[in-house]
Parts: sequence; C-alpha cells; structure tokens
Amino acid sequence: MRLRVAGVFAALLILVVGFITPQNAEARGRRGLLVTVYNFPSTYDWEESSPWTRSRSLRRPCLTTTFSQIFHDWDEGSVGRRCNDDDFLVRYQGFIRVPTTETYTFYTSTDDGFRLQIGRSVVIDDWEDQEDEEWNAEEGISLVANRGYTLEAWLYENGGGAVAELYYSVGGDEPSVVPSSWFSHR
Repeated sequence: MRLRVAGVFAALLILVVGFITPQNAEARGRRGLLVTVYNFPSTYDWEESSPWTRSRSLRRPCLTTTFSQIFHDWDEGSVGRRCNDDDFLVRYQGFIRVPTTETYTFYTSTDDGFRLQIGRSVVIDDWEDQEDEEWNAEEGISLVANRGYTLEAWLYENGGGAVAELYYSVGGDEPSVVPSSWFSHR
C-alpha cells in the first residue's frame, strides 16, 4: 500500500512540476505585459512629472489588465471603461525575450510622452507632448537571445489622440512592430 501511495505521490509531483515550468507558464496565459492605467486631472503638468521615480504614490488605477504587446491606437477614445479619454498614464511591466543575440534599436510612435527601460538601461526617454508621427530612439542595446530582461514602459496622454506603438530594428533594417511573442509577465 505504501509503495502504491508513493508512486501516486511521485506521479502527482511530476505533473505539478511540469505545470510550473516557464514553457507551460507562458502556455497558461502569462504572455503579454501587465498594464496599469491611471486617471489624472486635465491641469496636470506631464512634462514636469516622473512617475517612475515615485510610482508608489500614484492614485488608484482605473484599469489593470494584460496587453499582448505595445501597439495601440485609442484615437480619442478611452483605454478602459472607467478611464479618462484624455489625461491618463499607462504603465507596462514585464519581461522581453529576443530570439537572437543582436544590438536592438527600439523606436516608438506615441502620442504623447513615452519612456522605456529594459534591464537597467533607459532605451527611450521622450517625455513630452507630441503627435504620433514621432519616431523616438536612443542608441541600440545589446540583448542576448532567450534571456528575459525586465521591461518597464510609461506613456502619458495629454489631450487629442492616444497612441503607443513599439518597434525595433536590427542592423539598420526597417523598423518592425515588436511581436507579442517577445513579451511575458512572469
């Protein structure tokens, strides 16, 4: 009897361990980035703010969800039912895992300000009012294939259209949308 119970226990242990491996974690819905959206008053001075240095003091969010990637055009609409059409802040959090070891240059088309940090490197820091035709990029960042790097990005919307699109380029190639398969939040 003890041998049979031990065998069942071992089989259950193998089954449970199999479910918590990274491959299965992504298959169970851990892809994408965690997203938190905050409303702000229309009088807020966005260009003087730096929410990444005092993010703990942010108000209660109007939306907490997961987005598969950073590629949104809300036009002049709202991110979520309880969120403002204008004057909101979006925080993206998770990990990025690239398929090849290369130097990647990241670009955005945003309306309005955007900041992107990968690992400890600030990759894009363009925290100002702008239209979505802007292509913002800093110098490239060297990333190793299949290694998970922390990613934190911020977007603020200050009236008019609302756009957040993240692109990448390798070796001077034409920029492409960063695919959803590169993002996870676990």
